[in-house]
Amino acid sequence: MKTNNLYRGINLGNILEALDEGRWRYFFDEKFLKVSKEKGFDFVRIPIRWSAHLFDGVIDEKFVERVRDIITLSLSYGFPVIINTHHYDALDNEPEAEEHNLYKIWEQLSIAYKDFPDSLIFEINNEPKNNLTTEKWVVMQDKCIEIIRKTNKTRKIVITGADWGGPYELLKLENKYNDPNLIGSFHYYFPIEFTHQGDDWGIGLDPNRVVEWTGTENEKSAIEKDFILIKEWSEKTGIPVLLGEFGTTDKADMPSRVNWTSYVCRLSEKYGFAWCYWKLLGSFGIYNPTDEVFNDELVGALINEQYMVDTNTEH
Repeated sequence: MKTNNLYRGINLGNILEALDEGRWRYFFDEKFLKVSKEKGFDFVRIPIRWSAHLFDGVIDEKFVERVRDIITLSLSYGFPVIINTHHYDALDNEPEAEEHNLYKIWEQLSIAYKDFPDSLIFEINNEPKNNLTTEKWVVMQDKCIEIIRKTNKTRKIVITGADWGGPYELLKLENKYNDPNLIGSFHYYFPIEFTHQGDDWGIGLDPNRVVEWTGTENEKSAIEKDFILIKEWSEKTGIPVLLGEFGTTDKADMPSRVNWTSYVCRLSEKYGFAWCYWKLLGSFGIYNPTDEVFNDELVGALINEQYMVDTNTEH
């Protein structure tokens, strides 16, 4: 089941999900769109920390207009564009106290951006976690869908489970919406000891541990089992799937990064999932904007069809 007009995407992170644009080194630059297009990516996902610009339940209008300009520019390159709510820490930690602000965010954005074409896609929230369990999150997600549909009848909406948007919580979601314009999303960073090695990340990893991923049958089987479950969920619910984030830290060795990245990409394509790599810039990134140089090995792993998984396998 294909995700309409989404195939191979790139996350434009480290820009608008900072507390302020530029705080994490990068301001949005048109060249990010240009080089992404040239390398063969066909949609972009733009993480946005709306909560940092929310005052008394209202997003600062200057920031709304800044994002409007970026959406417009991105669409002009022919990219479908996903915008989300990213790093909403208060919602993760105190969901009952903060949920009304989530609704206000989507009330404002739904009206502000309702006249964009359907190639603009709304993602309600990135990686619900901590105290925001799937049970709590689905209630809020349902409410946000209702809010968005008041003014955006046919716009694609990305939905997810909690636990950092991982695959297993997505499996708990049902298609009770009777809505043909939903996309189910999951993030995939397994095995976490490999993809996030070299830093503590606040998840208890040994920063000195070196982990390789060589593509053994056991390593590949562990990932494919998860993807099969997601495919079965998609077929059961009728909701197409987006692998919204996946990637490896630059602390991992390059051959392992290439092996893992290419396998995850080709496996996503085998099962009909759109994918969106994390990310263009930064420690997981594939592009150095200062030198204007790409990591050609990783770009090859993402785009090169020679790594295609055998699609004749039946499951």
